[in-house]
Amino acid sequence: MDKVLIVDYEKKNLEKARQGFKDMHHFELLTAGSVKMAVELLQKNRISVVALDIHMPGNDGLELIAYMTRKFPSIPIIVILDEDDPRPWFSERASHTGVLYYISKPFSFGRLASAIFVGLNLRDEGL
Repeated sequence: MDKVLIVDYEKKNLEKARQGFKDMHHFELLTAGSVKMAVELLQKNRISVVALDIHMPGNDGLELIAYMTRKFPSIPIIVILDEDDPRPWFSERASHTGVLYYISKPFSFGRLASAIFVGLNLRDEGL
């Protein structure tokens, strides 16, 4: 079964994702509240898609993207931005970073789910 990792330091967003995906049996949902926890999960599990908050205390999402680009370049990444954030400077080079989508907070569960399913389909097709 596919595993999807959502990384966000805001517990309410992780709980929202858990509740939304609770009745869906298409993949196993893993969550992490920090970059350190996300790295541990990436090393111990075969992750299919990662959705991550780009602004996190301590190590931020950019460091996790850089790590994933080096160690797990085939995993699609969905970047979660704060409501008023512009797209990051690297968004013009998204194909080089593995970033599939950018979604802004507050995001709907449906938008996150759609992005995850696109990532799973692309991964299944070897793209």
